[in-house]
Amino acid sequence: MILMAFNAVLGIAIPVALAWYLVRKHHAKLSTVLIGAGTFIVFALVLEGILHQLVLKGPHGEAIMANTLLYAVYGGLAAGVAAYIKALCPEIRVIGVETVDSDAMKRSIDAGRNVELTD
Repeated sequence: MILMAFNAVLGIAIPVALAWYLVRKHHAKLSTVLIGAGTFIVFALVLEGILHQLVLKGPHGEAIMANTLLYAVYGGLAAGVAAYIKALCPEIRVIGVETVDSDAMKRSIDAGRNVELTD
């Protein structure tokens, strides 16, 4: 129960602090910050949830999650949607995220070529 309360406080405090920082330090319009936050909520929480419900909770969801290749294709398709949206609206920032111990993308960018991870 304490962890849930702590998570709720952080879930509210961090976005409020970030909005305050952007408005005060970078002179961003509060309306711009709120529109960006609303867009994030709609796309990241609502639409991503719908996509996961349709694909991963559907009749073939377990097969997709059990097969590494299919799961990678699913991730690639989701990334393709992000790239398409970026092409339509160039002002949108698309941010790639990967775990510390599986940073093939960062290593490939640093090396200027594709880098394959080994155990």
